[in-house]
Amino acid sequence: MSAKELITAVFNERRSAYDPALKVDDAFEIFCADVILTSHDPSIEEIAERVVDGSQDGGIDSVFIYVNRVLIADDTDLGNFKFPVEVELLIVQSKNEANFKEGPVDKVAASLPDLLRNAPKSDAPFKAKLIEAFQLWHKVRNTLAPQFPNFKIGVWYACNGEAVPHAAEVKASALETTLKAIIPTAEIKFTFAGAHDLYQLAGRQKIVSAVLPVSGTPLFGPNSSYVVLTSLTAYSGFIADENKAIRASFFDANVRDYEGSVDVNKDIAESLGGPRPGIDFWWLNNGVTILASKAGYNNGGMTLQNPLIVNGLQTSYEVNRWARGGGSDTSRLVMVRIIETTDEDVINSIIKATNYQTKVKPHSLRATEEIHRQIEILLLQHNIFYDRRRNYYKNLNKPASRTIGIDRMAQAVTAMLLETPNVARARPTSLMKDPYYGDIFPSDPSHPLKLYQVAAEAMFAVTAYFNASNFERIYKNNLRFHVLTALGWYLAGSVAPTPTQIAKINVSKITAAPIAAITAWVIQQFDLTEKTDAVAKDTEFSAALKAAWPSFSAS
Repeated sequence: MSAKELITAVFNERRSAYDPALKVDDAFEIFCADVILTSHDPSIEEIAERVVDGSQDGGIDSVFIYVNRVLIADDTDLGNFKFPVEVELLIVQSKNEANFKEGPVDKVAASLPDLLRNAPKSDAPFKAKLIEAFQLWHKVRNTLAPQFPNFKIGVWYACNGEAVPHAAEVKASALETTLKAIIPTAEIKFTFAGAHDLYQLAGRQKIVSAVLPVSGTPLFGPNSSYVVLTSLTAYSGFIADENKAIRASFFDANVRDYEGSVDVNKDIAESLGGPRPGIDFWWLNNGVTILASKAGYNNGGMTLQNPLIVNGLQTSYEVNRWARGGGSDTSRLVMVRIIETTDEDVINSIIKATNYQTKVKPHSLRATEEIHRQIEILLLQHNIFYDRRRNYYKNLNKPASRTIGIDRMAQAVTAMLLETPNVARARPTSLMKDPYYGDIFPSDPSHPLKLYQVAAEAMFAVTAYFNASNFERIYKNNLRFHVLTALGWYLAGSVAPTPTQIAKINVSKITAAPIAAITAWVIQQFDLTEKTDAVAKDTEFSAALKAAWPSFSAS
Protein backbone atom coordinates (compact mmCIF):
# COMPACT_ATOMS: atom_id res chain seq x y z
CA MET A 1 0.00 0.00 0.00
CA SER A 2 1.15 3.54 -0.71
CA ALA A 3 1.66 6.07 2.07
CA LYS A 4 -1.50 7.86 0.94
CA GLU A 5 -3.53 4.67 1.20
CA LEU A 6 -2.07 3.87 4.61
CA ILE A 7 -2.75 7.28 6.12
CA THR A 8 -6.25 7.29 4.63
CA ALA A 9 -6.93 3.97 6.35
CA VAL A 10 -5.60 5.29 9.67
CA PHE A 11 -7.61 8.49 9.32
CA ASN A 12 -10.82 6.61 8.57
CA GLU A 13 -10.27 4.44 11.64
CA ARG A 14 -9.54 7.40 13.92
CA ARG A 15 -12.40 9.42 12.45
CA SER A 16 -14.90 6.87 13.74
CA ALA A 17 -14.05 8.03 17.28
CA TYR A 18 -14.67 11.70 16.49
CA ASP A 19 -17.99 13.50 16.50
CA PRO A 20 -19.92 11.91 13.60
CA ALA A 21 -21.36 15.34 12.75
CA LEU A 22 -17.92 16.63 11.78
CA LYS A 23 -17.36 17.15 8.08
CA VAL A 24 -14.47 15.17 6.60
CA ASP A 25 -12.18 18.21 6.25
CA ASP A 26 -12.90 19.28 9.84
CA ALA A 27 -12.20 15.75 11.05
CA PHE A 28 -8.90 15.79 9.14
CA GLU A 29 -7.89 18.95 11.01
CA ILE A 30 -8.53 17.20 14.33
CA PHE A 31 -6.67 14.12 13.12
CA CYS A 32 -3.58 16.03 12.00
CA ALA A 33 -3.34 17.99 15.26
CA ASP A 34 -3.89 14.78 17.23
CA VAL A 35 -1.00 12.89 15.61
CA ILE A 36 1.33 15.91 15.49
CA LEU A 37 0.77 16.55 19.21
CA THR A 38 0.99 12.92 20.34
CA SER A 39 3.78 13.63 22.82
CA HIS A 40 1.77 16.52 24.29
CA ASP A 41 -1.24 14.24 24.84
CA PRO A 42 -4.14 16.69 24.31
CA SER A 43 -7.73 15.51 24.45
CA ILE A 44 -9.98 15.69 21.40
CA GLU A 45 -12.00 18.39 23.22
CA GLU A 46 -8.86 20.48 23.73
CA ILE A 47 -7.91 20.14 20.08
CA ALA A 48 -11.38 21.08 18.83
CA GLU A 49 -11.43 24.18 21.04
CA ARG A 50 -8.24 25.47 19.43
CA VAL A 51 -9.28 25.08 15.80
CA VAL A 52 -9.44 28.55 14.19
CA ASP A 53 -9.99 27.48 10.58
CA GLY A 54 -12.36 29.44 8.36
CA SER A 55 -12.55 32.75 6.58
CA GLN A 56 -9.91 35.28 7.70
CA ASP A 57 -7.91 32.56 9.46
CA GLY A 58 -4.59 33.85 8.14
CA GLY A 59 -3.76 30.42 6.73
CA ILE A 60 -3.80 28.95 10.26
CA ASP A 61 -6.07 26.05 11.20
CA SER A 62 -5.26 25.55 14.89
CA VAL A 63 -3.14 27.20 17.59
CA PHE A 64 -1.74 25.58 20.73
CA ILE A 65 0.19 27.34 23.49
CA TYR A 66 2.07 25.27 26.05
CA VAL A 67 4.03 26.38 29.10
CA ASN A 68 6.16 23.60 30.54
CA ARG A 69 3.98 21.16 28.58
CA VAL A 70 0.78 22.53 30.19
CA LEU A 71 -1.83 23.56 27.60
CA ILE A 72 -2.81 27.16 28.26
CA ALA A 73 -6.37 28.53 28.27
CA ASP A 74 -7.66 32.09 28.72
CA ASP A 75 -7.99 31.72 32.48
CA THR A 76 -4.87 29.64 33.23
CA ASP A 77 -3.08 31.06 36.27
CA LEU A 78 0.26 32.02 34.74
CA GLY A 79 1.56 33.00 38.15
CA ASN A 80 2.11 29.30 38.87
CA PHE A 81 4.98 29.08 36.39
CA LYS A 82 8.37 29.99 37.77
CA PHE A 83 11.88 29.82 36.36
CA PRO A 84 12.87 27.73 34.44
CA VAL A 85 10.02 28.13 31.94
CA GLU A 86 9.57 26.85 28.39
CA VAL A 87 6.88 28.45 26.22
CA GLU A 88 5.87 26.57 23.10
CA LEU A 89 3.65 27.89 20.31
CA LEU A 90 2.43 25.23 17.87
CA ILE A 91 0.59 26.21 14.72
CA VAL A 92 -1.00 23.53 12.56
CA GLN A 93 -2.15 24.03 9.00
CA SER A 94 -3.86 20.93 7.62
CA LYS A 95 -5.27 20.38 4.16
CA ASN A 96 -7.16 17.25 3.17
CA GLU A 97 -5.53 17.44 -0.24
CA ALA A 98 -3.36 15.13 -2.35
CA ASN A 99 -0.44 17.54 -2.82
CA PHE A 100 1.52 20.27 -1.08
CA LYS A 101 1.07 23.74 -2.55
CA GLU A 102 2.73 27.12 -2.21
CA GLY A 103 -0.52 28.94 -1.38
CA PRO A 104 -0.87 27.73 2.23
CA VAL A 105 2.75 28.73 2.95
CA ASP A 106 2.13 32.15 1.42
CA LYS A 107 -0.93 32.68 3.59
CA VAL A 108 0.70 31.82 6.90
CA ALA A 109 3.80 33.81 5.92
CA ALA A 110 1.62 36.85 5.27
CA SER A 111 -0.13 36.71 8.66
CA LEU A 112 2.08 35.06 11.26
CA PRO A 113 4.88 37.67 11.50
CA ASP A 114 2.38 40.46 12.27
CA LEU A 115 0.52 38.25 14.76
CA LEU A 116 3.78 37.58 16.59
CA ARG A 117 5.07 41.17 16.54
CA ASN A 118 2.09 42.76 18.24
CA ALA A 119 -1.05 41.55 19.97
CA PRO A 120 -3.83 41.86 17.38
CA LYS A 121 -6.68 44.22 18.24
CA SER A 122 -10.32 43.28 17.98
CA ASP A 123 -10.65 45.15 14.68
CA ALA A 124 -7.71 43.34 13.04
CA PRO A 125 -8.46 41.73 9.65
CA PHE A 126 -8.65 38.26 11.18
CA LYS A 127 -11.42 36.13 12.60
CA ALA A 128 -12.22 36.62 16.28
CA LYS A 129 -10.97 33.21 17.42
CA LEU A 130 -7.56 33.70 15.78
CA ILE A 131 -7.28 37.16 17.34
CA GLU A 132 -8.14 35.68 20.71
CA ALA A 133 -5.51 32.95 20.33
CA PHE A 134 -2.70 35.41 19.62
CA GLN A 135 -3.85 37.83 22.29
CA LEU A 136 -3.40 34.91 24.65
CA TRP A 137 0.07 34.25 23.19
CA HIS A 138 1.13 37.83 23.89
CA LYS A 139 -0.37 37.66 27.37
CA VAL A 140 1.68 34.53 28.08
CA ARG A 141 4.82 36.06 26.61
CA ASN A 142 4.52 39.32 28.54
CA THR A 143 3.43 37.80 31.82
CA LEU A 144 6.24 35.25 31.86
CA ALA A 145 8.94 37.62 30.58
CA PRO A 146 10.41 38.06 34.11
CA GLN A 147 11.02 34.29 34.17
CA PHE A 148 13.25 34.54 31.05
CA PRO A 149 11.45 31.69 29.25
CA ASN A 150 12.84 29.60 26.43
CA PHE A 151 10.61 29.95 23.38
CA LYS A 152 9.82 27.32 20.78
CA ILE A 153 7.66 28.00 17.73
CA GLY A 154 6.61 25.13 15.51
CA VAL A 155 4.69 25.64 12.28
CA TRP A 156 3.26 22.52 10.65
CA TYR A 157 1.77 22.13 7.19
CA ALA A 158 0.11 18.71 6.86
CA CYS A 159 -1.60 17.11 3.89
CA ASN A 160 -1.83 13.78 2.04
CA GLY A 161 0.95 14.74 -0.34
CA GLU A 162 4.42 13.37 -0.82
CA ALA A 163 6.95 15.69 -2.47
CA VAL A 164 7.17 19.32 -1.32
CA PRO A 165 7.58 21.88 -4.12
CA HIS A 166 10.99 23.54 -3.94
CA ALA A 167 9.39 26.99 -4.00
CA ALA A 168 7.31 26.07 -0.93
CA GLU A 169 10.43 24.90 0.92
CA VAL A 170 12.22 28.17 0.08
CA LYS A 171 9.28 30.22 1.35
CA ALA A 172 9.06 28.13 4.53
CA SER A 173 12.76 28.71 5.18
CA ALA A 174 12.29 32.44 4.60
CA LEU A 175 9.44 32.44 7.11
CA GLU A 176 11.68 30.78 9.69
CA THR A 177 14.24 33.56 9.16
CA THR A 178 11.58 36.25 9.50
CA LEU A 179 10.22 34.76 12.73
CA LYS A 180 13.74 34.40 14.11
CA ALA A 181 14.25 38.12 13.59
CA ILE A 182 11.10 38.83 15.58
CA ILE A 183 12.02 36.53 18.49
CA PRO A 184 15.80 35.99 18.21
CA THR A 185 16.01 33.66 21.21
CA ALA A 186 13.31 31.30 19.96
CA GLU A 187 13.82 27.86 18.47
CA ILE A 188 11.78 28.01 15.25
CA LYS A 189 10.93 25.21 12.85
CA PHE A 190 8.60 24.88 9.87
CA THR A 191 7.67 21.24 9.19
CA PHE A 192 5.99 19.72 6.14
CA ALA A 193 4.11 16.56 7.14
CA GLY A 194 3.01 14.50 4.15
CA ALA A 195 1.27 11.14 3.97
CA HIS A 196 4.38 9.19 4.98
CA ASP A 197 5.18 11.58 7.85
CA LEU A 198 1.61 11.52 9.15
CA TYR A 199 1.63 7.74 9.04
CA GLN A 200 4.86 7.65 11.04
CA LEU A 201 3.47 10.15 13.56
CA ALA A 202 0.23 8.20 13.89
CA GLY A 203 2.26 5.09 14.61
CA ARG A 204 3.87 6.62 17.68
CA GLN A 205 1.78 4.65 20.12
CA LYS A 206 1.74 5.84 23.68
CA ILE A 207 4.07 3.56 25.59
CA VAL A 208 2.15 1.14 27.79
CA SER A 209 5.25 -0.79 28.78
CA ALA A 210 8.61 0.74 29.60
CA VAL A 211 11.85 -0.34 31.24
CA LEU A 212 13.60 1.74 33.90
CA PRO A 213 17.26 0.66 34.29
CA VAL A 214 18.22 0.50 37.95
CA SER A 215 21.46 0.57 39.91
CA GLY A 216 21.99 -2.42 42.16
CA THR A 217 19.20 -4.63 43.43
CA PRO A 218 15.77 -3.14 44.23
CA LEU A 219 14.47 -3.08 47.77
CA PHE A 220 11.38 -5.29 47.63
CA GLY A 221 8.38 -4.28 49.76
CA PRO A 222 5.03 -5.95 50.41
CA ASN A 223 2.34 -6.21 47.75
CA SER A 224 4.65 -5.71 44.76
CA SER A 225 6.21 -2.46 45.90
CA TYR A 226 9.81 -1.46 45.28
CA VAL A 227 12.35 1.21 46.10
CA VAL A 228 15.08 1.56 43.48
CA LEU A 229 17.95 3.83 42.57
CA THR A 230 18.46 4.78 38.93
CA SER A 231 21.05 7.02 37.33
CA LEU A 232 20.15 10.53 36.20
CA THR A 233 20.84 9.54 32.61
CA ALA A 234 18.70 6.41 32.83
CA TYR A 235 15.82 8.28 34.41
CA SER A 236 15.99 11.10 31.88
CA GLY A 237 15.77 8.51 29.11
CA PHE A 238 12.83 6.77 30.76
CA ILE A 239 10.67 9.91 30.96
CA ALA A 240 11.52 11.30 27.49
CA ASP A 241 10.49 10.46 23.94
CA GLU A 242 12.82 10.02 20.98
CA ASN A 243 13.17 13.81 20.72
CA LYS A 244 14.09 14.10 24.42
CA ALA A 245 10.75 15.85 25.10
CA ILE A 246 9.09 14.81 28.32
CA ARG A 247 6.29 12.23 27.97
CA ALA A 248 3.22 14.10 29.19
CA SER A 249 1.21 10.87 29.29
CA PHE A 250 3.49 9.49 32.03
CA PHE A 251 2.33 12.14 34.47
CA ASP A 252 -0.96 12.12 36.32
CA ALA A 253 -3.18 14.67 34.60
CA ASN A 254 -4.58 15.87 37.90
CA VAL A 255 -1.30 17.12 39.31
CA ARG A 256 1.05 17.57 36.38
CA ASP A 257 0.26 21.26 35.99
CA TYR A 258 1.81 21.93 39.40
CA GLU A 259 4.74 24.33 39.39
CA GLY A 260 6.97 24.46 42.44
CA SER A 261 8.51 27.53 43.97
CA VAL A 262 11.44 29.38 42.45
CA ASP A 263 13.73 28.15 45.20
CA VAL A 264 12.76 24.50 44.68
CA ASN A 265 13.39 24.71 40.96
CA LYS A 266 16.68 26.53 41.42
CA ASP A 267 17.86 24.06 44.04
CA ILE A 268 17.15 21.08 41.79
CA ALA A 269 18.78 22.79 38.80
CA GLU A 270 21.84 23.71 40.86
CA SER A 271 22.24 20.19 42.23
CA LEU A 272 22.01 18.82 38.69
CA GLY A 273 24.35 21.29 37.07
CA GLY A 274 26.87 21.66 39.85
CA PRO A 275 27.28 18.43 41.83
CA ARG A 276 28.89 18.74 45.25
CA PRO A 277 31.78 16.34 45.86
CA GLY A 278 30.83 13.46 48.11
CA ILE A 279 27.06 14.20 47.98
CA ASP A 280 24.81 12.21 45.67
CA PHE A 281 21.77 13.75 44.00
CA TRP A 282 19.25 11.46 45.71
CA TRP A 283 20.48 12.52 49.15
CA LEU A 284 19.18 16.03 48.43
CA ASN A 285 15.96 15.07 46.64
CA ASN A 286 12.68 13.51 47.79
CA GLY A 287 12.56 11.28 44.75
CA VAL A 288 9.78 10.08 42.50
CA THR A 289 6.69 7.89 42.97
CA ILE A 290 5.48 5.74 40.07
CA LEU A 291 2.31 3.67 39.96
CA ALA A 292 2.10 0.80 37.48
CA SER A 293 -0.50 -1.80 36.61
CA LYS A 294 2.32 -4.36 36.62
CA ALA A 295 5.90 -4.09 37.81
CA GLY A 296 8.74 -6.56 37.83
CA TYR A 297 12.53 -6.68 38.11
CA ASN A 298 14.58 -8.50 35.51
CA ASN A 299 18.10 -8.23 34.15
CA GLY A 300 18.97 -4.91 35.74
CA GLY A 301 15.73 -3.07 34.98
CA MET A 302 12.20 -2.54 36.25
CA THR A 303 9.61 -3.36 33.59
CA LEU A 304 6.54 -1.19 34.16
CA GLN A 305 3.16 -1.44 32.46
CA ASN A 306 1.15 1.78 32.21
CA PRO A 307 3.58 3.81 34.35
CA LEU A 308 2.08 6.88 35.99
CA ILE A 309 4.33 9.36 37.79
CA VAL A 310 2.20 10.84 40.56
CA ASN A 311 4.89 12.59 42.58
CA GLY A 312 8.21 14.10 41.55
CA LEU A 313 6.99 16.30 38.71
CA GLN A 314 9.47 19.09 39.42
CA THR A 315 12.35 16.65 39.71
CA SER A 316 11.35 14.99 36.44
CA TYR A 317 11.01 18.25 34.52
CA GLU A 318 14.34 19.53 35.83
CA VAL A 319 16.10 16.27 34.97
CA ASN A 320 14.58 16.42 31.49
CA ARG A 321 15.66 20.04 31.08
CA TRP A 322 19.16 19.16 32.25
CA ALA A 323 19.40 16.22 29.81
CA ARG A 324 18.12 18.29 26.90
CA GLY A 325 20.85 20.80 27.67
CA GLY A 326 23.46 18.10 27.22
CA GLY A 327 23.59 16.77 30.77
CA SER A 328 24.68 13.16 31.21
CA ASP A 329 25.66 11.37 34.41
CA THR A 330 25.53 7.64 35.08
CA SER A 331 27.10 7.90 38.54
CA ARG A 332 24.59 10.12 40.38
CA LEU A 333 21.29 8.56 41.29
CA VAL A 334 17.56 9.27 41.70
CA MET A 335 15.40 7.40 44.20
CA VAL A 336 12.20 5.97 42.74
CA ARG A 337 9.31 4.34 44.61
CA ILE A 338 7.33 1.91 42.45
CA ILE A 339 3.94 0.53 43.46
CA GLU A 340 2.04 -2.05 41.45
CA THR A 341 -1.68 -1.44 41.75
CA THR A 342 -4.87 -1.07 39.74
CA ASP A 343 -7.00 -0.41 42.81
CA GLU A 344 -8.60 3.03 42.40
CA ASP A 345 -8.81 3.59 46.16
CA VAL A 346 -5.12 2.86 46.56
CA ILE A 347 -4.21 5.02 43.56
CA ASN A 348 -6.24 7.98 44.83
CA SER A 349 -4.82 7.62 48.35
CA ILE A 350 -1.25 7.61 47.05
CA ILE A 351 -1.85 10.62 44.80
CA LYS A 352 -3.35 12.61 47.65
CA ALA A 353 -0.79 11.59 50.26
CA THR A 354 2.31 12.13 48.15
CA ASN A 355 1.12 15.47 46.83
CA TYR A 356 -0.31 16.91 50.04
CA GLN A 357 3.18 16.56 51.45
CA THR A 358 4.25 19.11 48.83
CA LYS A 359 2.41 22.25 47.80
CA VAL A 360 0.06 21.00 45.11
CA LYS A 361 -3.04 23.18 45.02
CA PRO A 362 -6.14 21.33 46.31
CA HIS A 363 -8.07 21.82 43.06
CA SER A 364 -5.46 19.75 41.24
CA LEU A 365 -6.60 16.69 43.16
CA ARG A 366 -10.34 17.04 42.54
CA ALA A 367 -10.60 14.05 40.22
CA THR A 368 -9.73 11.69 43.09
CA GLU A 369 -12.84 12.72 45.04
CA GLU A 370 -15.60 10.19 45.47
CA ILE A 371 -18.24 12.19 43.58
CA HIS A 372 -16.24 11.89 40.36
CA ARG A 373 -15.91 8.14 40.72
CA GLN A 374 -19.66 7.94 41.29
CA ILE A 375 -20.35 10.05 38.21
CA GLU A 376 -18.03 7.86 36.14
CA ILE A 377 -19.78 4.67 37.26
CA LEU A 378 -23.23 6.11 36.60
CA LEU A 379 -22.37 7.44 33.17
CA LEU A 380 -20.79 4.19 32.03
CA GLN A 381 -24.22 2.59 32.36
CA HIS A 382 -25.41 5.02 29.68
CA ASN A 383 -22.45 4.58 27.32
CA ILE A 384 -20.94 7.90 28.44
CA PHE A 385 -17.23 7.97 29.22
CA TYR A 386 -16.35 10.42 31.99
CA ASP A 387 -12.68 11.23 31.54
CA ARG A 388 -11.84 12.14 35.10
CA ARG A 389 -8.31 10.96 34.34
CA ARG A 390 -7.69 12.94 31.19
CA ASN A 391 -7.42 10.87 27.99
CA TYR A 392 -8.02 7.58 29.82
CA TYR A 393 -10.92 6.74 27.53
CA LYS A 394 -9.29 8.29 24.48
CA ASN A 395 -6.40 5.87 24.96
CA LEU A 396 -8.95 3.04 25.13
CA ASN A 397 -10.29 4.21 21.74
CA LYS A 398 -13.69 5.14 23.09
CA PRO A 399 -15.64 7.54 20.83
CA ALA A 400 -14.92 11.20 21.44
CA SER A 401 -18.58 11.95 20.74
CA ARG A 402 -19.49 10.03 23.93
CA THR A 403 -16.53 11.14 26.07
CA ILE A 404 -16.66 14.14 28.39
CA GLY A 405 -13.85 15.45 30.56
CA ILE A 406 -14.23 16.97 34.00
CA ASP A 407 -13.66 20.51 32.74
CA ARG A 408 -16.29 20.14 30.01
CA MET A 409 -18.75 18.60 32.46
CA ALA A 410 -18.16 21.54 34.78
CA GLN A 411 -18.94 23.92 31.91
CA ALA A 412 -22.15 22.05 31.04
CA VAL A 413 -23.39 22.08 34.64
CA THR A 414 -22.41 25.74 35.02
CA ALA A 415 -24.59 26.54 32.02
CA MET A 416 -27.59 24.31 32.75
CA LEU A 417 -27.79 24.40 36.54
CA LEU A 418 -26.01 27.58 37.61
CA GLU A 419 -27.37 29.51 34.60
CA THR A 420 -24.10 31.32 34.02
CA PRO A 421 -23.12 30.44 30.44
CA ASN A 422 -20.87 33.50 30.37
CA VAL A 423 -18.75 31.93 33.14
CA ALA A 424 -18.67 28.59 31.29
CA ARG A 425 -17.50 30.41 28.17
CA ALA A 426 -14.95 32.67 29.83
CA ARG A 427 -13.43 30.61 32.66
CA PRO A 428 -13.16 26.96 31.58
CA THR A 429 -10.23 26.04 33.84
CA SER A 430 -11.37 28.11 36.83
CA LEU A 431 -14.49 26.03 37.41
CA MET A 432 -12.49 23.39 39.28
CA LYS A 433 -11.55 26.01 41.86
CA ASP A 434 -13.47 27.89 44.51
CA PRO A 435 -15.93 29.58 44.49
CA TYR A 436 -17.41 27.59 41.56
CA TYR A 437 -16.46 24.01 42.35
CA GLY A 438 -18.65 23.46 45.39
CA ASP A 439 -21.77 24.47 43.48
CA ILE A 440 -20.95 22.27 40.49
CA PHE A 441 -19.82 19.17 42.37
CA PRO A 442 -21.25 19.46 45.90
CA SER A 443 -20.39 16.92 48.58
CA ASP A 444 -24.05 16.70 49.65
CA PRO A 445 -25.01 12.98 49.40
CA SER A 446 -28.56 13.96 48.42
CA HIS A 447 -27.31 15.75 45.31
CA PRO A 448 -28.82 13.88 42.31
CA LEU A 449 -26.05 12.42 40.18
CA LYS A 450 -28.40 11.89 37.25
CA LEU A 451 -28.15 15.60 36.45
CA TYR A 452 -24.62 14.88 35.19
CA GLN A 453 -26.03 12.39 32.68
CA VAL A 454 -28.50 15.04 31.50
CA ALA A 455 -25.75 17.67 31.29
CA ALA A 456 -23.50 15.32 29.31
CA GLU A 457 -26.23 14.31 26.85
CA ALA A 458 -27.20 17.96 26.36
CA MET A 459 -23.55 18.91 25.82
CA PHE A 460 -23.13 16.13 23.25
CA ALA A 461 -26.29 17.09 21.39
CA VAL A 462 -25.61 20.83 21.28
CA THR A 463 -21.99 20.26 20.22
CA ALA A 464 -23.08 17.89 17.44
CA TYR A 465 -25.67 20.40 16.24
CA PHE A 466 -23.15 23.25 16.15
CA ASN A 467 -20.53 21.08 14.44
CA ALA A 468 -22.98 20.09 11.71
CA SER A 469 -24.18 23.64 11.14
CA ASN A 470 -22.91 26.33 8.81
CA PHE A 471 -23.07 29.04 11.45
CA GLU A 472 -20.61 31.90 11.42
CA ARG A 473 -17.66 31.24 13.67
CA ILE A 474 -18.68 34.06 16.02
CA TYR A 475 -21.76 31.98 16.87
CA LYS A 476 -19.96 28.66 16.96
CA ASN A 477 -17.25 30.02 19.22
CA ASN A 478 -19.50 31.74 21.72
CA LEU A 479 -23.07 30.53 21.99
CA ARG A 480 -23.20 26.82 22.69
CA PHE A 481 -23.20 27.32 26.48
CA HIS A 482 -25.93 29.94 26.20
CA VAL A 483 -27.95 27.44 24.16
CA LEU A 484 -27.34 24.86 26.91
CA THR A 485 -28.69 27.26 29.50
CA ALA A 486 -31.85 27.95 27.48
CA LEU A 487 -32.24 24.24 26.70
CA GLY A 488 -32.23 23.62 30.45
CA TRP A 489 -35.00 26.19 30.93
CA TYR A 490 -37.01 24.60 28.14
CA LEU A 491 -36.66 20.98 29.27
CA ALA A 492 -37.02 21.68 33.01
CA GLY A 493 -39.90 24.11 32.48
CA SER A 494 -38.27 26.68 34.72
CA VAL A 495 -35.88 29.64 34.38
CA ALA A 496 -34.43 28.69 37.76
CA PRO A 497 -34.16 24.90 37.58
CA THR A 498 -33.15 22.99 40.69
CA PRO A 499 -30.75 20.03 40.64
CA THR A 500 -33.75 17.72 41.00
CA GLN A 501 -35.54 19.32 38.06
CA ILE A 502 -32.47 18.96 35.87
CA ALA A 503 -32.04 15.34 36.97
CA LYS A 504 -35.66 14.54 36.06
CA ILE A 505 -35.28 15.71 32.45
CA ASN A 506 -36.05 12.92 30.01
CA VAL A 507 -32.89 12.70 27.89
CA SER A 508 -34.90 11.37 24.95
CA LYS A 509 -36.31 14.89 24.61
CA ILE A 510 -32.83 16.31 23.94
CA THR A 511 -33.25 16.31 20.18
CA ALA A 512 -32.28 18.46 17.23
CA ALA A 513 -35.70 20.14 16.93
CA PRO A 514 -35.71 22.06 20.24
CA ILE A 515 -31.96 22.69 19.96
CA ALA A 516 -32.44 24.22 16.51
CA ALA A 517 -35.29 26.47 17.69
CA ILE A 518 -33.43 27.56 20.83
CA THR A 519 -30.23 28.20 18.90
CA ALA A 520 -32.05 30.40 16.40
CA TRP A 521 -33.56 32.36 19.29
CA VAL A 522 -30.20 32.76 21.09
CA ILE A 523 -28.58 33.95 17.86
CA GLN A 524 -31.42 36.45 17.41
CA GLN A 525 -30.75 37.84 20.89
CA PHE A 526 -27.00 37.88 20.26
CA ASP A 527 -27.54 39.82 17.04
CA LEU A 528 -29.10 42.61 19.12
CA THR A 529 -25.70 43.14 20.75
CA GLU A 530 -22.26 43.99 19.36
CA LYS A 531 -21.77 40.28 18.58
CA THR A 532 -18.33 39.99 20.17
CA ASP A 533 -16.53 37.46 22.35
CA ALA A 534 -16.67 39.99 25.19
CA VAL A 535 -20.47 40.07 25.02
CA ALA A 536 -20.68 36.28 25.27
CA LYS A 537 -18.42 36.34 28.33
CA ASP A 538 -20.37 39.11 30.04
CA THR A 539 -22.97 38.71 32.77
CA GLU A 540 -25.27 41.26 31.14
CA PHE A 541 -25.93 39.13 28.06
CA SER A 542 -26.78 36.10 30.21
CA ALA A 543 -29.18 38.25 32.23
CA ALA A 544 -30.71 39.65 29.03
CA LEU A 545 -31.35 36.12 27.75
CA LYS A 546 -33.15 35.20 30.95
CA ALA A 547 -35.26 38.36 30.83
CA ALA A 548 -36.18 37.70 27.19
CA TRP A 549 -36.96 33.98 27.67
CA PRO A 550 -40.74 34.53 27.93
CA SER A 551 -40.65 35.67 24.29
CA PHE A 552 -39.41 32.22 23.27
CA SER A 553 -41.83 30.40 25.53
CA ALA A 554 -44.72 32.34 24.03
CA SER A 555 -43.67 31.60 20.45
